[in-house]
Amino acid sequence: MRCRLPGGGNDPRLAAEAFLPTTRNSRWHRRAAAPNFHVAVDIEANNFQPVYAIQSGYASVAQSGYQDTKVTVGDYTYWHISPTVSSGQYVVAYKTEVGAVEHGFGHMAFSEGGDNSYLNPLRPGGPLRPFTDTEAPVIGIPEIFSDGRVIEHAFDPQSFIHKTSYLTPVLAPAALAWRLYNSRGRAITGLEWALNSSGYISPSLKPVVFAPGASNPGFECFYTQLICIPNWVYNLAGGLTPPLPFGSMSPGRYRLTIYAWDFAGNTSALDYSFDFPLASSASVSADEFGPLNPHFDP
Repeated sequence: MRCRLPGGGNDPRLAAEAFLPTTRNSRWHRRAAAPNFHVAVDIEANNFQPVYAIQSGYASVAQSGYQDTKVTVGDYTYWHISPTVSSGQYVVAYKTEVGAVEHGFGHMAFSEGGDNSYLNPLRPGGPLRPFTDTEAPVIGIPEIFSDGRVIEHAFDPQSFIHKTSYLTPVLAPAALAWRLYNSRGRAITGLEWALNSSGYISPSLKPVVFAPGASNPGFECFYTQLICIPNWVYNLAGGLTPPLPFGSMSPGRYRLTIYAWDFAGNTSALDYSFDFPLASSASVSADEFGPLNPHFDP
């Protein structure tokens, strides 16, 4: 799959690899904690539903850290299951049941790779394709700060809503990018990538990618509650990208175009016009500071 970019172009980086520009470290970024990103795809499932390996190989059974068990076979790990195999046992793809979904979890988690080599199983050519997703990401109104930072609310609705022990939550977008135009419609920046989750992202970048106000209900919520709603808030400019170039901008009208992608190839774009110098700038209320919820389901 090649993802459509503005102007009708294609950029294979978005479809093939994580593209993480140089970051900067600031007090703004250090306000949030940096637990691991979620390294697996959660697949809703019923209690005790059987799980089969998709690759042949020898099983490795271990505790997952959530008082349950994970089974690794070859390149793939199956989390939150009660194993029906033992370490060292040979597993035949699609034939050997490696375990059953733990009671109360409402899902199993599926990951590819490990340590610093995790891959997103939904990527083009990944093991969980093909899949269907007809809903494009939703982009909110950006908040622009006097120093050129921009924060953005965005999420990716799921096109199939299901209930096991909880209702299917909204997802994070796969990628976010922006470009700035002057009043004549001429681009004065390149396409700047605020998020690209095609591959592994270092946990240290969590407070750089996410902005104050971002929150994750976490594993405990999904384990005990019916409705768990995350709040995806991103450092659009000034996080993994430079801030808006206010130092080189002349007074006038500008257009900030924001793009969001999901891994099915659905794309959204939002044009936001503003005058520079800013008549007023955004501010973050005190209750939006503080660490991101550290209770993340691996």
